[in-house]
Amino acid sequence: RRATSLLLAQHKPFSFLSPSTAPRGNKKFAVDLLVQKNNAVAAPWVTNAQLGAPPRSADHPRSVPGLVCIGRLDADTTGLMLWTDDADMARRVMSADSGVEKEYLVRVKGHEAWDERRRERTTRLLAHGMAIDGVPLHRATAGWLNGEQLRVVLTEGRHRQVRKMCDMV
Repeated sequence: RRATSLLLAQHKPFSFLSPSTAPRGNKKFAVDLLVQKNNAVAAPWVTNAQLGAPPRSADHPRSVPGLVCIGRLDADTTGLMLWTDDADMARRVMSADSGVEKEYLVRVKGHEAWDERRRERTTRLLAHGMAIDGVPLHRATAGWLNGEQLRVVLTEGRHRQVRKMCDMV
């Protein structure tokens, strides 16, 4: 085990791609935002003299050996992304068996007119009774914050899981 690991937290804006996503259109990768001019605390591999350097220079975050994103977010999702050079930590956090909670705030359109009983039924279904592609999901926590925003907490993260769960209700 190494004495130190690199761990970076990043807010991924709308339309930027996670690293496991195939490039499409004019969308950019979130990792390319990890340069000093975009961070309150300077990334250690980028110096002031290198601020004008083109992406993917030797001092770009993609050049950090073993830098991986812990999980992924769809291009049209904003939120916290964690980056590390510690593959064991990344596996522990992403593993469905780890119990690490991932919280999502979901804006759901068209549910504003639902009565309280239907909203409660939906919350119970999201939390206890769902399967994706025939595979049961781990227990989740779900609750409405207001007429169109839902809070979902998962301990696993399957491909487009939150989107698929919301589509089923």
